[in-house]
Amino acid sequence: MCVLEDRATGATWAQIAEPFRITPDAARKRWGHWTLIGHAVVTPRRHANEHRPHWSHFRRRSQARARHCHYQRRGPDPHMRLQY
Repeated sequence: MCVLEDRATGATWAQIAEPFRITPDAARKRWGHWTLIGHAVVTPRRHANEHRPHWSHFRRRSQARARHCHYQRRGPDPHMRLQY
């Protein structure tokens, strides 16, 4: 919570990282997505709940397309080596 208060007052990531003996990039990665609202610490949601099934369907469809193209390129003989 102290880190977020420092950040709200305008401290740089280098100033925040110094007491913890970490790099400014590590401090930003560790605490950069947190927000202090009043006395509550808030982390933003990455994606809405509706996004997850859409992403899952998209990923499976892409994998199936890649698998199909891979087998098409290999040809009828499964033991034949790929030609690039």
